[in-house]
Amino acid sequence: MELQLIRQQLHKRYIEPTKKKREKYIGVEIEMPIVNLSKKAVDFEVIHEITKRFISHFKFAVAGTDDEENIFSAQNAVNGDILSYDCSYNNLELSFGKEQNLYIIQKRFSEYYDFVQNELKLYNYTLTGMGINPYRNYNHNVPIPNGRYPYVAELPDYSIVIALISDIKNQMVFLFLTLLILSIPAVE
Repeated sequence: MELQLIRQQLHKRYIEPTKKKREKYIGVEIEMPIVNLSKKAVDFEVIHEITKRFISHFKFAVAGTDDEENIFSAQNAVNGDILSYDCSYNNLELSFGKEQNLYIIQKRFSEYYDFVQNELKLYNYTLTGMGINPYRNYNHNVPIPNGRYPYVAELPDYSIVIALISDIKNQMVFLFLTLLILSIPAVE
């Protein structure tokens, strides 16, 4: 009897809500390694300055700071977009607020990407979409000091852990976007 009650409660909580008619929205998150083209470690002070300029330019609000008061997350209150750093300041992540039109997200992504790339070029840096950071061996492979990834830094090769986390997420996002793009008719 108790097992039946548990099944009913699980069904009510997790299955029934999926049957309700809902608006269809798209969720997109893109993570990109930051590369110093001089084959040296990315200077996190440069990243912190670019982050501040991005926040000012696009009117984002600070959503999270690390233990040293550096910004690792910011959000746009109007559209819900988030700029953040995943695991390390070597990986920029853009998460987009829900939208029904993929082309609106693509437009915002292009604006953000162009801005960040132009800022990074000033320091001979670039964003890559290659999954594992090709220059991870040159990086300062330390987690963001915010208590979220304290165990990762203690692993024998932290750069590989960061690379694997990034690569898995990028592959999933790529697969999702590919399936999404194939299933949506072009509407301008």
